[in-house]
Amino acid sequence: MMEIRILLNTDVALDFLTKNGEKTKQAQMIIRESLFGRYEVVITSETVSEINYRMLEAGMSIGQARECMSTLLNLISVIDTNEADCQQALSRTNELEFDNVLTAESARRNKISVIVTDSKNYFENLGLNLFSPKEFLALRV
Repeated sequence: MMEIRILLNTDVALDFLTKNGEKTKQAQMIIRESLFGRYEVVITSETVSEINYRMLEAGMSIGQARECMSTLLNLISVIDTNEADCQQALSRTNELEFDNVLTAESARRNKISVIVTDSKNYFENLGLNLFSPKEFLALRV
């Protein structure tokens, strides 16, 4: 049986670390289910940087932000982005923002076909399976 790998977009990964009501619960459930081996959860290295930036902008100290990032990184994996991903994203960027296409290209190269995001429209027409957290949890993978 092939292991399922899913990529959490920045919005969902950030929800995991914040108190955002139902969105936080859904993100926590996705990560909790991965701990039972149902699937592997990954984020991109750009997401790591973006989350750290947003936490500092929200007023967290560097130490608090590092503690949050450490918690997250102990639970999920990080995939890299390379030059080929950047070149591929540049060649595909038309109506979509470069950073979203770059995320999709990094996922594709890492053999990930599922992105869980609250912003599915950011990834339309990129040939990936897109689910909101609620939709993904309803699949009962």
